[in-house]
Amino acid sequence: MIEVITYVDFIVRIPTVNQYERQVEELLESVSKEKIKVENLISISPPERNLTNRTIETRVYAKISLNLPETINNKNVYKYVDNIIPFLRRYLINCNRIIDIKVVQIKRNLQDPSIHEHLVKID
Repeated sequence: MIEVITYVDFIVRIPTVNQYERQVEELLESVSKEKIKVENLISISPPERNLTNRTIETRVYAKISLNLPETINNKNVYKYVDNIIPFLRRYLINCNRIIDIKVVQIKRNLQDPSIHEHLVKID
């Protein structure tokens, strides 16, 4: 797995204008925690109607942690940067558009989740 910590600026569709902040929070909570984890929801703009497709949209800025699947072993982690936006588009529910991303950290997660290691304190 490739772990990516990034700031994401994106547009999301919401059903109504009422309580739009709560709707966005619930939408982000329903995302698969194994793939995407919202670290910090920084801002949610007031909703606006998109005149081209007649939907209600709001702009969201958040710090997100992603777990990208590793396609080729020993591939340089920086070559996974091109996979971030398609991954976000696939797993962020009701996402209309990714405006901008700022990658903070990208690293290979070497620990296999099926292996359970325990620390033992020896006196």
